[in-house]
Amino acid sequence: MDSRESYGLQAADFVTNALFRARERGDWSLWNVVRENVVMSQKLYEVGQTEKPT
Repeated sequence: MDSRESYGLQAADFVTNALFRARERGDWSLWNVVRENVVMSQKLYEVGQTEKPT
């Protein structure tokens, strides 16, 4: 699917890119914009954890 045809895909791409830039490059500017609109957040893994929690 071409992302120009799907606003949902564009939004998902923006959010994942914002999180990538924050975590990998230390650039939190885009994530701070996204974070203001997050309704629910849940940690799935802890730092250094390689397996799913039981």
